[in-house]
Amino acid sequence: MWMFTLLISTVLLHFAEQSTYCPIKADIVLLIDSSGSVGKSNFQKQIDFVKDFVNRFSIGSTKNQFSVVTFATAVNNEFWLNKYMNKQGLMNALKNITYNAGSTNTHLALDFVRQNSFLSANGGRPNFGNIVIILTDGKSDDQSATKKAAEDLHMLRAQVISVGIGSGADILELEKIASDKQYVVHVENFDALKTIETKIQYVACQQTSDFWIWILVGFGSCLILGLMFKLCWFTNLNFPTEKRNKRKISSAWNEEKMTTKRPIKTRKELDF
Repeated sequence: MWMFTLLISTVLLHFAEQSTYCPIKADIVLLIDSSGSVGKSNFQKQIDFVKDFVNRFSIGSTKNQFSVVTFATAVNNEFWLNKYMNKQGLMNALKNITYNAGSTNTHLALDFVRQNSFLSANGGRPNFGNIVIILTDGKSDDQSATKKAAEDLHMLRAQVISVGIGSGADILELEKIASDKQYVVHVENFDALKTIETKIQYVACQQTSDFWIWILVGFGSCLILGLMFKLCWFTNLNFPTEKRNKRKISSAWNEEKMTTKRPIKTRKELDF
């Protein structure tokens, strides 16, 4: 029985992990590089990527909330988490984001998110996952400050995913920004962003959906055990009375046979 339950649980876990459905409910902040090296055309490709990515999620105050922050020399908060509670409004807001060139002060963007984006006044919800996705095409202007800002952001237990674009992206810095090395994604150019939408979705869902995966496995295991128990009980209850009696008689006879001592014959009785 236990082997069967383990097998079913494994199948359920595999199904949950492979499913394209993402049952997360999270506060997601997207940090978009607006530095001079990006350029207006490529900046728009980042916005298109964000629109396609956001379109994969359900939006609402009890579902997923999105915020967008752009950064270059300065940080610009495009909208807070609680600004748009429906997909149409969110999509319209993304269309209106403009490109403002400058340097690459990544540390300022990370500090801004840590200090502001997840506050309850700005839509942050205490019982929901916090996810930060940063898109950048190069090294930050102050790498030591960026490392410190990333470490401080990790202290909030936010899941940080870093996406590097092009040959100018610094993989080592991206690894320091991300919560874990497995949360680092690199693409060759801005056109390739559309090829990683599913991957980014999976990474975003991975941590926050673990709870639901184990709930599914646990529920499935309990359901199977309950059904097996009922089946055994029902089978025993409906076993033919005559056969049950025969089994009882047979069992009693075997017990008596095992406990009854045979009489010991004397030597005289053994002589012919």
